[in-house]
Amino acid sequence: MNGDQIVIRGIQAKNNIILVNGVQLPSTDLNTRSVDLGFISSNMLSSIEVIKTITPDMDANAIGGVVNLRLMEAPRNFHMDVMTQGNYNSQARTTDNYRVWGSVSDRFLDNKLGVFIQGNADRNNAGNDQTTAGYAVNNDYGIYSSTYLMSSYTWDQQAYITTNYGGSVILDYALPHGKILLQNTLTRNNNDNTDYEYLTGLQGQQTGYLSFTVARNKYVRDLDVNALQVENDFGPVKVDATLSHSYSNQG
Repeated sequence: MNGDQIVIRGIQAKNNIILVNGVQLPSTDLNTRSVDLGFISSNMLSSIEVIKTITPDMDANAIGGVVNLRLMEAPRNFHMDVMTQGNYNSQARTTDNYRVWGSVSDRFLDNKLGVFIQGNADRNNAGNDQTTAGYAVNNDYGIYSSTYLMSSYTWDQQAYITTNYGGSVILDYALPHGKILLQNTLTRNNNDNTDYEYLTGLQGQQTGYLSFTVARNKYVRDLDVNALQVENDFGPVKVDATLSHSYSNQG
């Protein structure tokens, strides 16, 4: 899962629900309904709510729990932030890993109208090297004096290149006893995974046998969330209405 999914109370990620400002995200996995959180930049979050027990006002479609990601809203006065990071992968000897994030925000109309715009991009050239060996019994010395000999040796080199792009525009308008929030978020996730496998036979008819295979999995995933939300108190009555659209695609 590459650390991009959430497990609650030991229950698999596919049994949890992921929300953004109360709007449910669609599945980003072809086989399950799990959501890849690598789409969402941590710099655009103001808080994270984790609900382990479903309450009566929530949909009963989560066995594990619910995670609600709260997005940042424009603070008072003009703000502009830029962050850049880079790192070196000593195992793969790559220097093309980076992370860039920037935002611009301000409030207008006596601080009633807030505008928050952010964009992010990151690239991670990672992977894994692993070896496995197979063993067989050597019966040349009798059943009680048998030894084990290595019969095969496999070296597996994995290269995982993940690139994320995203941006969001959030508008909020303060009401006397509530607010109106318009959020638009679009993200793209590029994955280029390659697996190189070397297999060597070391015993019996397989002695000297050598094979090399390459498996590549390259795909793009998109996630789009749009929502118009209204919260307001009318005396003892609180109104909370949401009109939302969420979309995901993999190809």
